[in-house]
Amino acid sequence: MLNWDSTLMSHVYQETNQVADSLENHACQTMQNNVFGGPSSVPDPCKGPIVLDRTSLMHVNGNRHCC
Repeated sequence: MLNWDSTLMSHVYQETNQVADSLENHACQTMQNNVFGGPSSVPDPCKGPIVLDRTSLMHVNGNRHCC
């Protein structure tokens, strides 16, 4: 259970969290709700954002997918 007195939520743009954005796109495109055990088990299109996230480099993707 969350302790709302010490919880801070804030909006982030999709470019800030590209891993979540790529997994959301995958879920919308495949209409599946999957649980992945680690970076090696995620779909190939989602691996690039994981690598970029690990390097802490910002990458802006001009491609947008609509579900």
